[in-house]
Formats: sequence, C-alpha cells, structure tokens
Amino acid sequence: MREIETLRRRVKELEARLEGTNTEAKDTHKHHACDDRDDQASIPYPCNEDGIHLDTTEPAGPSSSRAHFYGQSSAYYFIHRINLHLQSHHQESPEVQSPQTLIPNSASRSFVHAVFSQEAEPEIGVGLEAVPERHQRLTESTLSGKNLTATQEAFFLDLFWDSWHCCYQILDQAEFEAHYESLWGDPGQTTRKPSALVDIVLALCMQFGVTSLPRQVESKAEIDIRDATIAGRWLYRRAQALLAYELERPSLTTLQCQFWSAVYLGNASYQNMAQGMIGTTICTAHALGLHVEPSTELPPKEREARKQMWWTLFVFETRLCIRLGRPWGTDMSRTTCSLPAENQESHAGHVAWRSYTVQRARLMMLVRAAFDKFHQKCASVKKENSGVIIEECSKALQTEIDDIHAWVDTVPTTLKTERRGNGIPFSTDLSEVDIEPFAPLWLRRQRLMLELGYHDSLLTLGRSCIAFSLNTVREPYHQGGHVDEIPPECSMILLVPESAARHAISITHLLHQIYRDHDILDGWYEPFNYQWNAAITLVGFILAYSKTSSMVQAACEALSSSVDVLERMGSFFGVAASAAVVVKSLLDKTNAVVRGLEERTVISSKNYSVNISEAPLAQLDSIHLPELDIASSILAGTDGTFGPASELEGFGFSHELHQFAGISELGLEDNLDLWMYPSDS
Repeated sequence: MREIETLRRRVKELEARLEGTNTEAKDTHKHHACDDRDDQASIPYPCNEDGIHLDTTEPAGPSSSRAHFYGQSSAYYFIHRINLHLQSHHQESPEVQSPQTLIPNSASRSFVHAVFSQEAEPEIGVGLEAVPERHQRLTESTLSGKNLTATQEAFFLDLFWDSWHCCYQILDQAEFEAHYESLWGDPGQTTRKPSALVDIVLALCMQFGVTSLPRQVESKAEIDIRDATIAGRWLYRRAQALLAYELERPSLTTLQCQFWSAVYLGNASYQNMAQGMIGTTICTAHALGLHVEPSTELPPKEREARKQMWWTLFVFETRLCIRLGRPWGTDMSRTTCSLPAENQESHAGHVAWRSYTVQRARLMMLVRAAFDKFHQKCASVKKENSGVIIEECSKALQTEIDDIHAWVDTVPTTLKTERRGNGIPFSTDLSEVDIEPFAPLWLRRQRLMLELGYHDSLLTLGRSCIAFSLNTVREPYHQGGHVDEIPPECSMILLVPESAARHAISITHLLHQIYRDHDILDGWYEPFNYQWNAAITLVGFILAYSKTSSMVQAACEALSSSVDVLERMGSFFGVAASAAVVVKSLLDKTNAVVRGLEERTVISSKNYSVNISEAPLAQLDSIHLPELDIASSILAGTDGTFGPASELEGFGFSHELHQFAGISELGLEDNLDLWMYPSDS
C-alpha cells in the first residue's frame, strides 16, 4: 500500500507540473501562456492546453526571449506531447530534455540568416558529368540566383506554369510573359531590368528546379548552402529591396510579390517569416479591398482576378495557421468577396482551370469551422480528465468531419484521381491510383494535391484527440487489451483518433505509390509536409493506442512505408532526408513497443493466472505484478539512447512511474480504484 500511495503522490506532482497555471482566461478563444513562475521554473518549455512555447531553431534548450508559440494543431505541439508521454513513463536523468531532437534538420536551423546573407559565394561549378547540360554552368553564386543567364532564366520560368501556378493561380500568364519581355529592352542586352515579381517567381522556380541536381553532401540529411530549399535566395533578397518602395502605395502586383515571398519562405522552412509575410500580404489585400465584393464597374476579368487572389490568400493563410497552431489572420466575418466562377477557361473533360481554387477554398472553410468548434469545446471541458476531453471533443468534431466528407461529393469527377478496380478517390480504402497519362501535367498535379490536402486536414483535426491521450500517464481505458473493452461511456474515444490514423495511412500509401511509379511530385515541398505530418501522427497513435486499437499493426506498416517515401524525397532536399532518419529511429522503437506488448500479454496469461481476488489487501505489497514499461522499450536502443547519438541524443528519463497491466486477469476489478491513476485535468 505504501508503494501505491507513493505512486499516487508522484502522479499528482507530474500532473501539477504539466498542467501549469489554473488561471481561467477571460476569453476562452484566446491562446494564453502560463504565468506561474514556479511552473515555468520546473518546465523549460512553458505550455498549457492551448500550445507550447518553443525555439525550434536551436538544438539546445530555448531561451525564453526567443521561444515561439505553437498551438494544438501544429506538428511541434504534437511532438512535444510525444516527448511528454515518453518522459512520464521513464525518467532516468534529472534533467528534462527538449523535443527538438525529434525535429528534422532544416535551413532555418542550420542557416538562420541564409536568405539575408550578403556574403559573396565562391564560384565553384557543379562539376558532375551526370548533370544535364543546362545545369553545367550553375555555380554556388548562380544557385543563389545571381548572374543567371537569359537561357537559365528562361529554363526556370518555364517550370512555373505546370508547378506553382497550377496550385496558386494568381498570375495571368500572358501578362507576366509580356512584362518579362519588356525587361530585356534591346535584343543585344545581356542583363534584364530588375523586377520584384520576376525575381520572386524565379526564386520559386529555382527552389523547384534545382531539386533535379544531384546533392553533393556526405550525408543526405546534411543541409548546406547548396540545398535546394534556399536556392534563389539572392533573387528573394532583391525582390524584397524592390518591394520596400511599394509598401505605401501597393498594387495588385505588390500583393502578388508578397504572396510568392511567403510561399518561398515556407518552402525554405522559415515558418515564422512566412507567417509574418502572409500577414503583410493580408494587410495589403485589405488596403486594396480584395476582401469585399469587386465593383461591377470593373471588367469581368479583373473582378475574377481579384476574387482569385483573395481566396488563394485565404487558403494559404488558413493552412499555414493550422500548421503553426495560431489564430487566423483573415477575418471572414467581414468578408463579402464571393468565390471565383468555375465556368472559365474550361479544359477538355469539362474541368475549369480555376475549379481547383474554388474547391480548395470550400474545403478550407469547412476545416476552419471544424477547428473553431474544436477549440470552443476544448475551452469548455479543459478542466475535465483526458478521457472526458477526448470524448467531448470527438463528439464536437464528428459533425464537422461529416461535413468535410460530404464535400468530397461536390468535387468534380475530373478533379479526382481515379483508382484501379473498384477503389474510390478520396477514400481510405488504400486502393491503387490510376494516373491518367494523357491529362495535362497541371491537372494531374491538381488532382493529387487536392486529395492529399483533404487527407492532411482530417488527420490534423483528429490528431488533437491523440495528443490528449499522449498527455496522460495512464487512463482507465488503457487497461483493456482490445477495442471492445473500452467502456460504453467512452464509445467515441477511438473513433476520431482511428480516423486520423486512417488518413495518415492513406497519405503514406498514396505518396509511396506516386514516388515509386511516377515523377509527378518529384521536387515538390508540400508533399513532404504531408508525409511528415502523417508519419508523426502514426507514431503518436501507436504510442497512445497500442493496447486498445486493432489498427496499430496497420499503422506500424504505414510508418515503415513512410521512411521509404521520406528517403525518396531526401534525394531532392535535405530536410526530408533528416526526417527519414528521425522516423526510422521511431519506427524501430514503436515496433519494439508492439512486440513488447505481445510478449507481456503471453507472459501475463501464463504466469499470472492465479486468482488473487480474495487476497487480503494487506498482502498486496507482496504480490509481484507484471510491469508494462512501454517507454523503456521505446527509449532503449542498442546503445541505451533514444536512437542514434548523431540524430537523437540527450534524452533523459526517470523510472519513478511504472505502468501496471493485467488488472482484469488478476481479478482486481473490485479494487480497481486502487490502481487507477488520477485523470489529467
């Protein structure tokens, strides 16, 4: 009994540390920080139910002055919850380590100021015979976008219309090409006149186009100055210098430059800078009146162009806010701008070129409403235990998820990637895709990106419920070994998390086939974000529901496939290769969890079949109960560290909390309250 009481006290101490301050926020929709100094002193990463404060750019512990807020929907917050879950099970070292060892390396961590560096770069040629002739003259300097020849500029700009333009349709191709031609002046001119719009579009095209170059690094996970994510940085800098002269009197071209700058920064992994830039773009849009219905006095083409810009901005900003877990920047309650018309520029098969933007906007409106409802429900039940929170939030989300499912029926057939056999597009049936070979490249890409965005939105919504489960030391519904053992009053607990896992598995299955059989998405950055999001969701799902869900084995298999996908993406840019290393290490540990649970179940059934339900409580201290130490299986590699020391080192955990299994087998149902840990509030 003394051991039980000690465990109870220890759990309460940990809950107090994780809960932070209990001060009620006056506005339940406001993301608030912990104010209690004692809590902040004990936890190096201040957090509450709404998010975490973290400096993701430093491998060591963050300083409070540079810690940034990441909310519930962000991958950083979810990684933090995974880290807390592991620490709550196994604390062998007194220090509390950060979740940063689970964050892939990127340009924003290796070269914080790369996009602003003015240092001259050495003229070292690419020097590989395997490089196509058009790339032979690319040097360190020209990889930054400086001193590109007219031929090189033309090559990169040709990539734009089937890549970035098909996803963010805010430029008129004929107008842009006419503007570009005007910059060259006389036929014999060797350099063009500066243009912010041309510069930033070229920078984006270089980010995409340079991925076809072989990566000259010792390790694919290494990020150097030649990494594709920061290609074109000199052009980006010049575009910003030119834009500075337009800020007081912005035009539609100014907004286009600012928008593409945000896209460039996001691709380069500078997420905070990207959000800052998109915030500036929103202010410019408001100044230009894009949020209101265009005047009928404007030509129809300009009216549609203004609508297209506003809703493209809405889609990008919504997705970025979800990715970072931060409040919306666009106020839709004051927006009167209607969606663009879909009946323009129809392509063979009766699909309109701009239907993609309209469908994405409709999807993001539904997703945004779902997140708003979720946060409202979280605010109303956050004082409850984790089981109640998951149950109530799942109920709140289910209606919104049903609306998102219904949206699929409104998507034109020509915007859906067909399946072989009887497979259904946008479903989680894991059927093989059937890429239409004669469809335009832009249309094939639109189809895939629309479906991937749909799956990503649903897995991110459902992942919040998984995060709540990871927040617990041990919940009563974890005692059962199968889904059907979850109490009836907790019937919704697995519904939404398993839905999130299915969509994560679907993303992985889809991308695995695409990268295996096609080159449609080679060098694209957004699919990497989708795959990374799916992979860490699967890790969290396995850890949280390894004893209660029948989907764990499928999740493990998908996690294995995600390593293959990330390694393939790593051929194009280093952050994906680094992510593959992280996920591969986690895969080994999660597989160990599943094997450990299976072995312990067998041992428990053989060695603890004796019925002790009639044993006096005084004798409980002498009974040897089976341990379920999940985290020890996860954390203990061959060298006793969390994965390879070069990638994931420095995790320290304690063994003060032990998890007990076999309660029902041991016949302790009548005394179950002795073994139930206090629920999280």
